[in-house]
Amino acid sequence: MSVARRYQEKRLSLREQVNLLCLKRLGRLPNLDRPRGYNDKIQWLKLFDHTPEHVVACDKYAVRELVARDFGESVLNHCYYVADSVLPNDFTVDDYMLKATHDSGSVYRIRGSGDIEAYGYARRRVTDALTRLYGTHKGEWAYAMVKPRVMAEEALPEPVIDYKFHCTHGKVRWVQVIWARDTGTPREAIFMPNGKVSNLHMDHNMAHVPLQRMYPGDEAWAELTEVATALAARWRYVRVDLYYVPDVGVRFGELTFWPLSGSYKTADEPVFGEMLEIDLSYKHEPMVR
Repeated sequence: MSVARRYQEKRLSLREQVNLLCLKRLGRLPNLDRPRGYNDKIQWLKLFDHTPEHVVACDKYAVRELVARDFGESVLNHCYYVADSVLPNDFTVDDYMLKATHDSGSVYRIRGSGDIEAYGYARRRVTDALTRLYGTHKGEWAYAMVKPRVMAEEALPEPVIDYKFHCTHGKVRWVQVIWARDTGTPREAIFMPNGKVSNLHMDHNMAHVPLQRMYPGDEAWAELTEVATALAARWRYVRVDLYYVPDVGVRFGELTFWPLSGSYKTADEPVFGEMLEIDLSYKHEPMVR
């Protein structure tokens, strides 16, 4: 059975999925006629911003080709393995990221060939993920069209700090800097495109710690911004997830089109909606209805 057929057999239309998500998470229906807040604009994009490139970009392996085309291979981590099933017995790389290519969240760090317990857990979770259709319960239509595969990718040295560039029409609007994920209480600071920290708070699941010291420095910021704007140029809206490794440079993470499925709950959500300057004057023909 094709992925598209499995998607349609969920029986809910894309609009119904979006409405149901908002009712469950936000307690209301989205305003799709005149979206103003961040969440409503994300729901609008789910329904009316469909291109084949979205499907490619949601594939953690296939997106590498887009990145190489839009910026170059220099920002890509090394990929050791990609296939329809888990790693072969003779795979002996130390310290890598094991991922499912078709969803969000099935990512596990394996620190060495002797890390049998961690690998066993990750293998079970990724194998299970390969059997699941992802995204349909959130209206994230493109994931359901991605072929499920397994990939092993180079791990970054710790501490790992996320730089999430929220961009519209190739222009950076703001940057989420996230760190301390391994503590169980990730921390978030919102920076403006000029590198100055703001008092805005986006993700209610994270501690709000607006520290200017999380700024990586002018040279790193310029490099990160260059990569983000190049990768964002083809999209109406995209969050470009990047990392910066001292003495190495920028490393690509992923492209995200519907962060947290458009269900942020901080008091600043309307402000982010105002900052999300998107041309909503045209709609693409939907690839999924």
